[in-house]
Amino acid sequence: EGDNRGRKWVDRRQRQMCIRDRAWGPNNSLRVFGTTLVQELLNNFQVIVRPHVMSYYEDMDILDVLKDRFSENPHFFIDRNPDSRFVLSKASLVISDYSGIAFEYAFAYRRPVIFLK
Repeated sequence: EGDNRGRKWVDRRQRQMCIRDRAWGPNNSLRVFGTTLVQELLNNFQVIVRPHVMSYYEDMDILDVLKDRFSENPHFFIDRNPDSRFVLSKASLVISDYSGIAFEYAFAYRRPVIFLK
């Protein structure tokens, strides 16, 4: 309850978060932060996971875990489109390890990026 004057409420369906994974292999950000990060973000955002293309060959196990755990949630989506422009244009924020696409997003769309280390 409380005082809601002056507050701008945003429906979470309008706030999309894109998690972009630059790397693949044993220490990539999806493997290290994946399920915990997605679970926390789904409380307030639509989450679009956009793995590196090599993850479909090297990291299918973690992608399968994400699909199994979150595919029933209407606010979760794994983007496999080779063209990233559409999903990035819709994202309010990108979470990524250090990658060119994160910088491209920040400068092209003038929106924030959170870098994972």
